[in-house]
Order: sequence, then structure tokens, then C-alpha cells
Amino acid sequence: MSKDGLRIDWETVEDLLIESCESEIPKPKPQPRRSSRTAKIELLVRELTLHLRSAADLAHASGELLPRPTQQELARRTGISKSDVSRCIKDPSANQLRLLWQTADDPDAVLRLPRKQLR
Repeated sequence: MSKDGLRIDWETVEDLLIESCESEIPKPKPQPRRSSRTAKIELLVRELTLHLRSAADLAHASGELLPRPTQQELARRTGISKSDVSRCIKDPSANQLRLLWQTADDPDAVLRLPRKQLR
């Protein structure tokens, strides 16, 4: 006890210091929601499917091939960022998207696509 009759509760002081130190520790960034990435993958699958339909129709009609859209073009068409397009293509669960991406860059594969399969 001090001269003025005040008593310091050191346990409380220690607890307050520990709490204040813990609150200053930066919290890790939350992981992106899986459903958000899944929705973007589905959007990209739809866009590449539309591209492949057009490419196959043109290839069968005239023998020309539409070039595969760039990741930047896909981002513009779908309204998502270029980095999200890249992440989606690299996503281990995006097998269909990667297959469509590779097919769009292979003229022989586009010509082999059955027309009804892309409808």
C-alpha cells in the first residue's frame, strides 16, 4: 500500500498489458472464400465455352481459327481481375477450365470438337 492508501493490483496490470500486446499482433489475412473462386471459375468456363463454340463454327465453316483469348481479354469479358483469371486457371480443382483453356489454343482440338457438345 502506498502513502495515499492506494494499492496496485499487479495481477490486473499484468493482465491488461498482456491483452493490449495481443491486440496489437497483426491478424493473418483471411483466406479467400472458396465459393467466390468457384463462381469465378464457372464464369470463365462459360466464357471459354462460348469462345470455343464460335471458334469451332468458324473453323468448320471457313477453316480459320479464332485465337485463344488472353487472360486480360477473359478478365475484361467476365468483369473479374486478370490476377483472378490466372488464379482460377491454376486452381487445382479447375480441371474443366484448364482443359478448355488448353483446347482453345490447339487448332486440331478445336476442329475435332463435336458441334453438339458445345451447345
